[in-house]
Amino acid sequence: MDGKKIPHCICAVSICNQPLANYKNGRFCSSHLGMREICGIIPCGQPVQEGRLTCGRQSHKDWHAKYLDRFSRLSFPGVQRVLRRQNDTATASGPTLHLALSDLEGTPGDQVAHTFRARTIYCLQTVQWACGCPIGWGKCYNSESSSQVLGILDKIWEEHPNSKPSILAYDDACNLLRHIQHTTRALWLTGYEAQLRQMSDTNYDSVVHVLMLLYKESVEERVEKKQRLLTDDFWRQVSDTN
Repeated sequence: MDGKKIPHCICAVSICNQPLANYKNGRFCSSHLGMREICGIIPCGQPVQEGRLTCGRQSHKDWHAKYLDRFSRLSFPGVQRVLRRQNDTATASGPTLHLALSDLEGTPGDQVAHTFRARTIYCLQTVQWACGCPIGWGKCYNSESSSQVLGILDKIWEEHPNSKPSILAYDDACNLLRHIQHTTRALWLTGYEAQLRQMSDTNYDSVVHVLMLLYKESVEERVEKKQRLLTDDFWRQVSDTN
């Protein structure tokens, strides 16, 4: 199994994993739409000024202005291009990406809690057989934590407990397993990253599931052409060990 950084947007509230009510330019889920009327600096709680995302406090308005100056013009492809240039040789010339924000009333800029932008899921977790054929998938929020990964695995085999494999290769186990797993990672999903990033949670779920099914069919076709299908004897042995 493997985690891919292919996210979609979710509610800006840090403790909420719900989908956005408006995927065009929204920040909140339907349950937290009322927070549009509250200052985006957490935990201010004061009402916003008309036409702004902050209250009338000057330090909050100034910090938001600096935030917009840093991030409002950034696009994902643009950031990738700049970072590639920065990762070139030390003598290479070109722009650099500086995302540091100023402190806010003693709080470091990168630790200021705010709701100025929708959050995203942490990663798409995929599970596949050793040949690369997909089995299932799930989403991790905030981090690729063990509890979330275990929950994904439990859900995949919830209705098919006898089909659960006795050995699982996962790149968070150790360097050896990470090396073994490298050849079966879902690299083919990377080509869909730009489209998936802009989708609503419903469209994201549907497209990922369809992609998994289509890729599964293509892998099975390749296996069949190479005459490497698993025999009935193999599956009987698997059943006997469960």
